[in-house]
Amino acid sequence: MSPPVLPAIECQELTKSYNTRITALNNLTLAIPQGSSFGLLGENGAGKSTLVRLIMGFIFPTSGHVRVFGEEQVTLAHGRIGYVHERPIFETRFSGRAFLTYLGQLSGLWNTANHTKVQELLELVNLHEAADRTIGTYSKGMMQRLAIAQALLTNPALLILD
Repeated sequence: MSPPVLPAIECQELTKSYNTRITALNNLTLAIPQGSSFGLLGENGAGKSTLVRLIMGFIFPTSGHVRVFGEEQVTLAHGRIGYVHERPIFETRFSGRAFLTYLGQLSGLWNTANHTKVQELLELVNLHEAADRTIGTYSKGMMQRLAIAQALLTNPALLILD
């Protein structure tokens, strides 16, 4: 009998208060199965980005627990997570291709494997025709797509888009 599959993300009675007056999340419990797609919708200030920051381990809960692939210390799961910030920041003097190639090298991809992966991602996010232009000439939408390619570079098991 195979062991049970842990949820990709599990939150139990998760609360985050920023001070005595602001509670961004209050007693949230949810489990997101591995392999599923999940969207979180809400008004500005509803706590969506706070939840993402808690899941990523950028901030800590006031109470409750967050587990990613069963790990309560979320940093242990970081190698399995691709993350796209709501406002990605790039070195705009690089071309899109050079940027992804550099990050691939930092992630341990070299030579042919890196070039192949970068080309596949540029095609996936439809930036292959603009790949050799500097990022500073990209539109906001193109930068978002480049951020998605960056997040996919290491073949993450979980992709989080803020």
